[in-house]
Amino acid sequence: MNILLILTGGTIACKTVNSTMNPTAQNACDILRMYKTKNPNCDINFSVEQPFTILSENYTAETYNMLINFISAVKLSDYDGVIITHGSDTLSYTSALVGMLMRNTDIPVMITAADYPLDNPCSNGFSNFSVCVEFIRKNLLCGVFTVYGEKNKPVVYLSTRICEADPLKDRFSPFGDGVIAEFENGSIINFNTALAEKLKNKKFSDNFFKKMPFIKNDILLIKNYPDQNFSFYNISEAKAVVIYMYHSATACTTGENTSICRFIERCNTEKVPVYLASFKHRKEKYATSSEIEKYNADKLFNISKECAYIKALLAFNQCSISPEYVMNSDIYFESQD
Repeated sequence: MNILLILTGGTIACKTVNSTMNPTAQNACDILRMYKTKNPNCDINFSVEQPFTILSENYTAETYNMLINFISAVKLSDYDGVIITHGSDTLSYTSALVGMLMRNTDIPVMITAADYPLDNPCSNGFSNFSVCVEFIRKNLLCGVFTVYGEKNKPVVYLSTRICEADPLKDRFSPFGDGVIAEFENGSIINFNTALAEKLKNKKFSDNFFKKMPFIKNDILLIKNYPDQNFSFYNISEAKAVVIYMYHSATACTTGENTSICRFIERCNTEKVPVYLASFKHRKEKYATSSEIEKYNADKLFNISKECAYIKALLAFNQCSISPEYVMNSDIYFESQD
């Protein structure tokens, strides 16, 4: 069995020196050395690549382009699976990106991270990585998945249905029906057969983008909060704006600077497309939602903040198809039923 291991840095590649954690290219290989030490009879051939080594909070357009260029050059037919190690801070964003770009993969592509460096006994890095290997080894399902959980209790998420970790307990959560499987001490304790069947039955005819996107155009992502002053936002350099609304698909509609409606009008004047997420397929709606719908903004339904942003980032940084078509398509199960 052949597995491609793509090391990009993050906590899983860190060492702690003088109370400071920082990843290095040398330390990034520790996860594989640890796995081979604890599995001396492993007959898997790992091919290791390191396109870059950084903390994931330092991801920029340049980083995304390096990752996009790298994965687009991978000859997947040479491997039985792919594992990408990553930092946890932006794990959900990169998971969305890889899922959309590699939606047509016929092998498992696993993305994983750690909460502590591997030399910390509390780290979940080894158990997360081990489940990635086991998922590939057992050929449980083809597609793009993200693995992260408590130590010895990894969770396998569909890559476009994982939301960023909470800042208190550092735990990720699924967006809707996003959990594929749960493991405990190396064994599956729960498998989402319904979601797995949906993935198996929906075959994509192509990889959506005829040419891989090159990230250069900025997308402005705005998250709603009370007494939000939209006049603070400079949209002159934005290619598009994504506003992530309250859970009820609402936003403030009163006040000159606090009204989302006035902000949409300003975007329209400057010819900057506006996308509102996440709307619900529901007949009954709040008066604020009805008011917002009167204005020229596109609605994205049942989609996570990460996927809404990444979809816009890809849509407005490619020239194969119209951005509007991309934004209104379900690329890789990011739109929850």
